[in-house]
Amino acid sequence: MLHAVIDFGSLTVGHPDAEHATVWGLPPEARQAYWNTLNLDDLTWTRARAWAIAIILYYGRTWPAFVTECQALFQEILTDAAARRDGMDG
Repeated sequence: MLHAVIDFGSLTVGHPDAEHATVWGLPPEARQAYWNTLNLDDLTWTRARAWAIAIILYYGRTWPAFVTECQALFQEILTDAAARRDGMDG
């Protein structure tokens, strides 16, 4: 007999880092405007990047039609991380 069902699908709703994870689907200029407008700190941005990677890894393995888009999003994340790192070093 089934006693309960736990749906973790909305577990991250309202969690700031997870809410920002979708920005890598935006063009780089829009992503920067988003960052600037919300005045996000580096740690929040890094955690949002990690959430996005987790989503990419999940859907890249479970939804074959999404693989190409996941690869493009992952490249955007790597490019963004390198640009921010290089900006801090310079």
